[in-house]
Amino acid sequence: MGVPRAGDVAEKCIFSITRRIFRFYLDGFRAMVLGRTLWGIIVIKLVVLFGIVKLFFFPDFLATNFTSDTERAEHVLHEITVAHVAHDDFVNKDGNYPVEPQPR
Repeated sequence: MGVPRAGDVAEKCIFSITRRIFRFYLDGFRAMVLGRTLWGIIVIKLVVLFGIVKLFFFPDFLATNFTSDTERAEHVLHEITVAHVAHDDFVNKDGNYPVEPQPR
């Protein structure tokens, strides 16, 4: 067999702790009575929020309005960098950034 190395001992310790934590939670979930119902409600709520609501209220704007990945990337880059910076408070009429904020 030989002498155990320090790495082997640490690995066994980590797996032992991980196994004990997993068993702790597994036993806790097995013993739950009301908790199972609550977890069921949480799962149903997540399915409704991320599945159904996303389908109806958040359509895929980029896929419907642009045909290629290049067009989508250019649109996103433009929206992030140019469209929101071009506000009157931040950019002069000639397109340059003011040195000092302009009073209203």
